[in-house]
Amino acid sequence: MPTLSSVIGAWIGLLDGGELLYHAGASLMRGGSADLVGRHRPARFGVLMAWSKPIRTVFNPIVEIFYPMPNRR
Repeated sequence: MPTLSSVIGAWIGLLDGGELLYHAGASLMRGGSADLVGRHRPARFGVLMAWSKPIRTVFNPIVEIFYPMPNRR
């Protein structure tokens, strides 16, 4: 197990070199895009189902199948 001082020294070294900010930005970009895909696409699809009867007729049975499934967390 590394000592706290060596961890802090490595962190400062990464911060000074710019690596920490570069990799933090890349991680935030990946997380943000995953959030966009995971939240906004299903919401838009739900609105589309509400507005369009043909789309609702096709996809509503699939949505109804998953209603009784318990949420495992």
